[in-house]
Amino acid sequence: MIELVVNGEREKEICDFETKMFAKYKEVIASYSPLFDAAGCELKLVLGWCNYIRKTWSANRIPLQNGYECYIHCLVERGGREVHIKSNDGEADYYSIETAWMISSVSRRFHKLKVSLYKDISDIDTDMKDLLSQLRHME
Repeated sequence: MIELVVNGEREKEICDFETKMFAKYKEVIASYSPLFDAAGCELKLVLGWCNYIRKTWSANRIPLQNGYECYIHCLVERGGREVHIKSNDGEADYYSIETAWMISSVSRRFHKLKVSLYKDISDIDTDMKDLLSQLRHME
């Protein structure tokens, strides 16, 4: 993880980092596509932003302010529709087969806005295997 103070000059650096990480995730996840194709599914990878303080989510970049977060979402789809797995926890009828990884976040610390940039991609393999496992349990 890299931590930087947010200023006007860093905004482009942060955007470039998010774009670069999205490309890196796409490259790694592409190696799993044949396994999902064999199950009649496809993987949809999207970049998304939220502000957890304002409780907003967007498919378009939002302003860098306290509460900002950037995620990569990976959804399993079949025929263009999200694949669901039945719930057994009593809280919901079903859950989408999906995962997400945080790429960046902004928080205020000691009166300064700081951005955390997450560059560790080691969780991808475990998460993709978990998605495949969920898919297999449906069948």
